[in-house]
Amino acid sequence: MNEDLFHGLHHISMIASSVHTLEFYEKLGFREVHAIKDSHQHLIVMKGHGLTLEFLIDEDHPKKEGNLGTRGVRCFALKAKNFDRVYQLLPCGPVRTNWLGKRYCSVRDIDGQIVEIHE
Repeated sequence: MNEDLFHGLHHISMIASSVHTLEFYEKLGFREVHAIKDSHQHLIVMKGHGLTLEFLIDEDHPKKEGNLGTRGVRCFALKAKNFDRVYQLLPCGPVRTNWLGKRYCSVRDIDGQIVEIHE
């Protein structure tokens, strides 16, 4: 791979126990720009400092303690310059559509960390 494949970071996705977690990020200068709440998910997107944070609100996820647990960073996402080219180069899962109607796919690194690729 070479560096001409991506524009940079698309977003960082995290699991939070409640919307009260967002108050911390508001103090850091992030502001809510989009929210989806339906029977399947409660998703909130915040922007600030040139970054996008995507929060999945799920009070049932175990709290991160020490090096174990599942709350916290879910994945990070890269913005592809040419989505189709990157999709052919990486062992990505199925192509999906995000909340803006753009295509993305997921791939795991050797340690199992999820990396999303967005168009």
